[in-house]
Amino acid sequence: LFPRQMNNSIKSMKRFFILPAALFVTVIAAQPIRTNDNLYSLTIKKTTAKINMDGILDEADWQLAEPATNFTQNFPYDSSIADQQTEARVLFDEQYLYISGVCYQPPKYTVQSLRRDYPNASSDMFFVLIDPFRDKLNGFYFAATPYGVQKEGQLFTNSGGADNNIDWDNKWYCNASRDSNHYTVEMAIPFKTLRYKLNDKGINEWNINFCRLNMTSTERSSWAPIPRNFRMIDLNFNGKIRWETPPPS
Repeated sequence: LFPRQMNNSIKSMKRFFILPAALFVTVIAAQPIRTNDNLYSLTIKKTTAKINMDGILDEADWQLAEPATNFTQNFPYDSSIADQQTEARVLFDEQYLYISGVCYQPPKYTVQSLRRDYPNASSDMFFVLIDPFRDKLNGFYFAATPYGVQKEGQLFTNSGGADNNIDWDNKWYCNASRDSNHYTVEMAIPFKTLRYKLNDKGINEWNINFCRLNMTSTERSSWAPIPRNFRMIDLNFNGKIRWETPPPS
């Protein structure tokens, strides 16, 4: 009888351990990824005058552009308002998508390289994530340090999560300036650098997010919140921009 009792006990133990594990997997898989594109949105306006890439936002159009504010932390606590706040804005004309970021922090910066495409997580920087198709699978990012050093890449989502290709290089323009309590980044991204389609129903929206990496104070933050266990380049958490008039074809 002893071997039969042992077999019954082992079967009971298997049922005890395996069933909760299956339930656990089911519960985790059923939880949807939080999305921000209907909670965080900006209207992008067309410029009325030339924008100079000097890192100084003295054009009237910048003052009229709707700001993205109230950045929240991704690290160290994804439930907190960012200590070092940011104001981001977007504009466009017939050639360029313009991005600006006013990044508040004391005038002490961590910048480990002045080379283009500097290593990830090496320097203070402001960057933008752009998903023109709103599919949360493919997109672009453009980044700059307080000294205007550029970095760009393609974004994609695979079975392992968000990833990027920094070997993708394209021409775009950027400059930065520094002040007593902030630095300012100004970008001009040619539309021909991007890939997108126009909506035949007259509704033109792109997914977008603005992010900060502050190595000096060890803080990561973004406009549309990104949970701490996800990468800052994850396209799933972007907000969106609504085009006041469609971008050029």
